Amino acid sequence: MDVLDPVPAPALERLRAERLTVVTAQHPVLGELSLNRDFGQYEGFIAWPGADEDGLRLSVGAGTDEENTAAFEAAAALVANAAALDRAARERIVDDYLELKNNEWQDDDGRQYTRDEFMAALRAATLSLEDPDSEDWTLWFDDGDLFFGHGFTVDFTGDTPTDSCLVG
Repeated sequence: MDVLDPVPAPALERLRAERLTVVTAQHPVLGELSLNRDFGQYEGFIAWPGADEDGLRLSVGAGTDEENTAAFEAAAALVANAAALDRAARERIVDDYLELKNNEWQDDDGRQYTRDEFMAALRAATLSLEDPDSEDWTLWFDDGDLFFGHGFTVDFTGDTPTDSCLVG
């Protein structure tokens, strides 16, 4: 078998170098965000009530510099109202799934959860804001093993939760 000598490919080398270059953005509220080119979004961690000690994963759709600035400001506005938004999301999940948990997905011991116990088990995991020109965004939660490792999403328009979904 003959082994060929490498053939220079400057265009591919430039593309490779560009893909390997780490792109970050700094924001006074959101902190450092890193561009995930595979998903076309900036990602980072932010402080959020009810999230793990590492914080809530933030995913913001990437675009032009102007679009990124608008997206970061939209995300910062959500962070400023985090306590109320987190509470609204948890209430929506409880309204939609507490009865299902207590009647269909009972623990082996048949335990019945109260609203407060159910809400306390949830862990905020990810805030996803894909389009800064839209008021729509999603908050993801780990289920605290209430539904055996599934999760929840709560879709918002502005400050209003519009839908919740059991996922996974």
